[in-house]
Amino acid sequence: MALSKVGGNQIDTVSDGLTVDDDGATVLTVDRATDNGAVIDIQKDGTSVGSVQSRGSAVTSVIFDPRSNGAGMTGTTNAIMPTNQSGAIGDGTAVVDLGASGYRYRNLFLSGNLYLGGTGSSNALNDYEEGTWTGTLKGQTSDPSTAVTATGYYTKIGRLVRVSIDFDNVNTTGAAGRVEVHGVPITQGTGAGGAANGIAALYNFNIHSCNGISVQHYNGVLFVYCSRDQNTWVNATHLAGTSRYLQITATYHT
Repeated sequence: MALSKVGGNQIDTVSDGLTVDDDGATVLTVDRATDNGAVIDIQKDGTSVGSVQSRGSAVTSVIFDPRSNGAGMTGTTNAIMPTNQSGAIGDGTAVVDLGASGYRYRNLFLSGNLYLGGTGSSNALNDYEEGTWTGTLKGQTSDPSTAVTATGYYTKIGRLVRVSIDFDNVNTTGAAGRVEVHGVPITQGTGAGGAANGIAALYNFNIHSCNGISVQHYNGVLFVYCSRDQNTWVNATHLAGTSRYLQITATYHT
């Protein structure tokens, strides 16, 4: 069935509902001539509750609620933008949210950046990931006779990486030299050097009389340093044997 406006006459009201059906062709064409404005007006009991409008003769506005504080969206070249109840585009000024505190979307999948608080490159959150990694406790001179591993955790937000690992009651027999933890999943970035902001707790390792403990990261390896005075830093070294404990948390830039 085809419906059309002929000779300027309005089609009679259909009071019992209307079904338009076609097979393999455009089902319904709605054309507003001459100017822009509402193409479809959606009403409840004679009051407009939404509309689909032409805007700029090229894009479409969908006004979900034309009442005060209503909201909608409009399309433009390669973008969908928020509008107020009148269809005017807002730039952070219109009260337009995506979802609400009690009505949330589930997931958001993006292939590009997420800009928070601004449009500059410094406002772009271009990466977030979290997961586990397998750390191996080694010695600079020799490794433990039996491999000592533990599950670590990491979180990466933009360039900021936080890693943690806990070797709990392990046997380091055979290990000697500097304490090293290998297997950090994300290495430091260019210009970041070996800097890391970290802490370590050690029990039954060769480290004592420390004024401070620092964790350093270089090429996927964590090191523990002890400050004994204002001039000297020394490496934590192995005191091989059973019942060894090492906990490390470090933050650095990639």
